Amino acid sequence: MRCLMLLLSLALAQTWAPVGTRWQYKVIVKEYDVWGYITCVRQVWELKVVKDTFFQGQLCRLIRFYTPKDSSDFFVYEQNKRVYYYDTSYQGFLLLYDFNTTAGAYWVRGVNDTVWVDWVDTIQWQGVPFKRFFIHKQEPIYQTFGNPILEKIGSWTFLFPKTEILDLCGMEVIFKGMQCFEQGSLKLGNCIMMSRAKPKEERIEIVLYPNPATSILSLLWEDERVDKVEVIIYDALGKVVNRWSSVKQGEQILLLSLAKGMYFIAVFSPFWHWYGKFIKE
Repeated sequence: MRCLMLLLSLALAQTWAPVGTRWQYKVIVKEYDVWGYITCVRQVWELKVVKDTFFQGQLCRLIRFYTPKDSSDFFVYEQNKRVYYYDTSYQGFLLLYDFNTTAGAYWVRGVNDTVWVDWVDTIQWQGVPFKRFFIHKQEPIYQTFGNPILEKIGSWTFLFPKTEILDLCGMEVIFKGMQCFEQGSLKLGNCIMMSRAKPKEERIEIVLYPNPATSILSLLWEDERVDKVEVIIYDALGKVVNRWSSVKQGEQILLLSLAKGMYFIAVFSPFWHWYGKFIKE
């Protein structure tokens, strides 16, 4: 219960994109057949905030990204009107939007990845004010947002920079702008019913050894993409008793501070979550 109340209080502290928020975007997907002929397919892609969750030691919004054929997850959190997202290639959180930025200034998404703001104004929709940002230059130019960027919504073209999506999709996409945005009673545009791929649930097996354990515990997994994980240990009542933000495969974690008994363990990577238990003797 204490963990649930902590999660709720931290979630309420974040105002950007609460659970249930969704975006739909119009896209044209270029598909090539075996003969090299191009077929252009019009689609609607959707992103939806499905829950609040801890990831890499940070309370995040889990945003599920749906296309008609696939789905994937993004982890995003807000702090002081700055929105951060987890970049799987960087293996860490990067700044996505800085809504404190003024005209003539910029924010930096990653290493040498700069978003310059040309001018800023404020508009209203359904009585709600939106700060609106127009950007005139980005470096590198292949990682782009589309104009405008709205304070409570994000880019009008797509929530994330286009290269993030192209990396996931592995296909050529033309972004045609927002279909709709919904957040509680606030509605922009008209959302449509769309066929969505079911979320992929990656299954992973983790070996804990030794188990039962006395003073140390190590983890082994079979996933070459993951070189380190976050580990959280809970007692039988669900209370967090220890946490490690970066544990490498085979690394020994110390259990000397734990009393004898049964414990639950949660392991988090950018691609999967795993839950198990062990005995401390």
